[in-house]
Amino acid sequence: MVEFENIKVGYILEIGIDDVGRLYIVPENLNFSNIKEYTEDFVWVEGKTALFIKKPTGFASYIRYYRELISVISFDLGHYLSFDEDTLWVNIDEGLIWQFTISLVYGKWQFKTSTEAGFNCLINGVDIWTYDWIDTDEKFLAKDPLYYQLHVIKIYEINTGKKKIRFGAAEFSNTIWGIFLETK
Repeated sequence: MVEFENIKVGYILEIGIDDVGRLYIVPENLNFSNIKEYTEDFVWVEGKTALFIKKPTGFASYIRYYRELISVISFDLGHYLSFDEDTLWVNIDEGLIWQFTISLVYGKWQFKTSTEAGFNCLINGVDIWTYDWIDTDEKFLAKDPLYYQLHVIKIYEINTGKKKIRFGAAEFSNTIWGIFLETK
């Protein structure tokens, strides 16, 4: 585990589906025994040092529960969990592995686009570069989709006078910004 901008970054050693259909995650050197203070959907099993997610209904809901788990771990517990090439996948078919690995959703935030600073970037019909960005002091970690470098994504608001718009943004490289939107 390492620290990145005061957020603890850990890796998922194993991710799998147990014999009763529950998704589980074994993190590297992290303990989430206090997760039940934040949600009842996930259980930390001390003897297995693993997080178990209640059995979902439907194939696609594994991804939904995983995203919810990552959101709780990031926003409530201050950790970022990621899998890498050494992660062991147990009882998960190739289709579901593909859904996990290509997902660009970080908790409740999803990558929208990369844009050059000052160039037209519309969110809900509003060019974000024409308004002042208000830093909400919220942030999360995400990898840029091209080079997979880890970045702190700050959450901003703009107020047009008619509506408020929230989005995440980070400068991926010189004048190139990654923009993230909240998922529903």
